[in-house]
Amino acid sequence: MQAAEPGLSTFRLFDLSPPRSVERRPNDPRRMLSLVAVAILATWVTLAILSLIQGQAIGPNPRESLLLDVAIYVRFLVALPLLILSPAVIDPRLKSVTRQFLDAGIISEQERGPFETNIRRVLKLRDSRIAMIACGIIAYGYSTFYVFLYNALSQSTPSSWRTVRSPDELEFSLAGWWYILVALPIFSYFVLTFFYRLFLWFLFLQRTARLDMRLRPYHSDRSAGLGFLHIALDVLWLPTFALCVSVAGSLGTLVLWFDVSVADYRFAVVALVIILVAIVNLPLSVFSLKIRQSQRQYILDNGVAAATQIDQFDRKWTGGEPTGRDMLSVQDFSSLADFNSAAAAIRKTGTLISGFNMARQAFLLFLPFVLVAAMELPIKKMLTQLAKLLL
Repeated sequence: MQAAEPGLSTFRLFDLSPPRSVERRPNDPRRMLSLVAVAILATWVTLAILSLIQGQAIGPNPRESLLLDVAIYVRFLVALPLLILSPAVIDPRLKSVTRQFLDAGIISEQERGPFETNIRRVLKLRDSRIAMIACGIIAYGYSTFYVFLYNALSQSTPSSWRTVRSPDELEFSLAGWWYILVALPIFSYFVLTFFYRLFLWFLFLQRTARLDMRLRPYHSDRSAGLGFLHIALDVLWLPTFALCVSVAGSLGTLVLWFDVSVADYRFAVVALVIILVAIVNLPLSVFSLKIRQSQRQYILDNGVAAATQIDQFDRKWTGGEPTGRDMLSVQDFSSLADFNSAAAAIRKTGTLISGFNMARQAFLLFLPFVLVAAMELPIKKMLTQLAKLLL
C-alpha cells in the first residue's frame, strides 16, 4: 500500500506518525492513547519500579524520595501526555486555516500550483528522517550535559533519588541512570519535535507570503482578510503550556523541599513566558509587510476614486441650482457614506500580531507558576483564621 501524495488533504504538520510511514491514521484516539501509555510506562512507571528496587521510592527524606518529587509527576504524567495529544487538536485547526487561503480567494487560481507545491515541500520536511535523528541527538546531548553538570556539582549537591552515596562520591542510582538515558531524552525529544514543526509552520507561512496574494485592507477583521490565522494561535499554545507545566513542576519541588521561593526565579519565569509567546506569534509576522503594502496601495487608489466621486457629487448637488428633489430618497449620499466607511476601515488595518492575544497567551502560561506560588501561602493558618471568623 502506497502512502498518499502529500498535499492539502494530508496537511497534518504535527502528526506523530513515523517519517514516511506507509499509512497515516490522523488523530486516531487509540493510537495516540497507546503512545501516551507507552511513554508513561517508559518514564514514570519504570522510574518508580527502579526506585523501589533500591529503596528510594520513599527515602529517609523528601529529597531522596522519588514518589515525593513533584517534578516527576508533573513532567511525565501531565506535560508529556499533553505534548503527545496536542497534535489531535492542532492539526485540524491548521488544516482548516490552510484551506482558508483558497476558500477565501486569497490565493488565486494562478498561484494555486505554487501554493500546493509549498505544502508538499513542508510535509516532506516534516517527514525528514535527518531532522528526527537530529532531534534525538540533541535530546541525548542535553542528557549528557546533565551528567557532566551533575558530576561537576556533586561535591555541593545534596543526595537525591537520582544518586546513591558511596564512600568516595555520589553515584547515579538505577532510577537516576534511567532518567538520564531514557526518561529525560523522551521528554526532550517531544519538546524538540514541537519546536521543529513550529519552525515548519513559520516556513510554510513565509513561502506563502511570497505568493501573489489578494488582500483586502477594508476587510472587517482589520487584517486584510488574514484574521483567520488567529485560529492557529488558539491551539499552538498547548505545547508551550505543557513546557511551562514541566518547569513549574521542577520549581514546585524546590519550593516544597528545598526552601526556595518562587520570587527567587521570577525573572527566569517572566523571560520564559515572553520567549514562548514570541515564538508562537512570530510566524504571523511574515505577513506584516504584505498587509502594509496592500494598505498603502489601497490608500492611493482610494484617494483617486474619492476625488472623482466627490467631484461628481459636488457638480450634481452643490455646483448648481437646487433640484427640488428629495435628497433623502437618492443613493448618492448613502454611496458617499459607504465609500467613506470603506476608507476608514482601510486606515484601521493593522498587522496580525495582537497585543490582546499575546496577553491572553501569557496569562495562560503563567497559570502553572501561579499555582506553585500558591504553595507558599500558609494555607493551614489561613483556613484556621477563616474558621474563627465564620464560627
